Amino acid sequence: LEDAVQEAQAGAMILLRPGRYRQPLLLQTDGVTVAGDGGCEECVICFGKEHPKENPGGEEGTSSVFSTIISKGSGICLYNLTVEWDGADSVMFPHGVAQDSAAVLVLRGDLALVNCVVHNPRGAGVILRRAAKAKISACRFASSGTTGIVIEEEVSAEVRFCDILKSKKCAILYMRASNPLIEGNRIVHSGSSGILAACSSLGIIKSNDIVASKRAGVELQDGSDPVVQQNKIYQNMFGLILSASRGKILDNVINESKFAAVSILKKTCTELTLNRIKGEQKATGMMVSGGSKVWIRQQELQGVRKGIVISEASEVSLYDSRIFHLSSDAVAISGEDSKLIASGNECFGNPGIGFHITRGASAKLLDNKINFNNGVGLLVDEDCTGSMARNEIHDNAEGDILVYAPDRYEPSCHAELSAWQ
Repeated sequence: LEDAVQEAQAGAMILLRPGRYRQPLLLQTDGVTVAGDGGCEECVICFGKEHPKENPGGEEGTSSVFSTIISKGSGICLYNLTVEWDGADSVMFPHGVAQDSAAVLVLRGDLALVNCVVHNPRGAGVILRRAAKAKISACRFASSGTTGIVIEEEVSAEVRFCDILKSKKCAILYMRASNPLIEGNRIVHSGSSGILAACSSLGIIKSNDIVASKRAGVELQDGSDPVVQQNKIYQNMFGLILSASRGKILDNVINESKFAAVSILKKTCTELTLNRIKGEQKATGMMVSGGSKVWIRQQELQGVRKGIVISEASEVSLYDSRIFHLSSDAVAISGEDSKLIASGNECFGNPGIGFHITRGASAKLLDNKINFNNGVGLLVDEDCTGSMARNEIHDNAEGDILVYAPDRYEPSCHAELSAWQ
């Protein structure tokens, strides 16, 4: 096989009969396709080496000793294969930097990886180096020793319709201004976050099923600004974590998160529209903290413990959302310099308080419906400020409006004045 690869002309196809081919491959002739003639699990390319754990020389990332397949050409295609690495977990370079081993390493050029099984129980499945291009489609990654797919700086990649199961760290990690399309994948039992976008990366994360991650289904960090759209994010510790990032979060279903469906922190600036959040009774729907600025539109929250919790000088604009059937308060805002503008929302059927404004926070409420809650409809502590107009607040079990310092909180319609305590 190695001789066939070295002798291949541009555009050649190398067809593998079923069997195990235990040798590394360096693909650098443009347009070469290596394809299995049989089921993808019948045509196996495997390699692995334990020692030495130091790079034998050359530039970082070029040693075939720590990757089964290295791609350096344009138009390279791997089709209908199993690619395995069964050697050391990493290589240590002279300047003290450790690099994960990889079953497939794309150093430059572009690679199509189609209908393949990629297995590396000691390191990463696929690593895409700076400015490389790749299309990974209909592949299966199982039990990667670190991350399933690593997408590095300025990489253009598509990861579509893959199964990425039981990665020890993230299923997909991308960073440093990369701009991938991650669509239609099934990501299950990741040891960290299912998908992690970091370091000013962009991209589209769309229509994925992300289940049972030990950290977050999707995590955005350090200035990343992707579109996260139409995903089903179930049974993760957190549905979404946004930390010092941006992003648009659109039309996702986030169910049965263990701690919180959405956690927004560290001066994140983001928009959330048309997302649906449901159950568990012990989890919080949304937590906004750390001076973040968030716009929430047409959100639906039900069945969680608390709906939206705002703190630490964060600013939230909440529009046209429904918050109902929780096990505690619907909306709680606390802390000096924390601000809430809420308009056109429905808050009903909750055993706690509808809107709770406390510890120096400020809130402006307009055209909201706050009804049939078991606690107070609106509770404003004495050190808080704000205003309210045209809200419907009635049939709350412990009172409709309770304001401890009415001179600092301004009602502006007769119905609210009559309900004042």
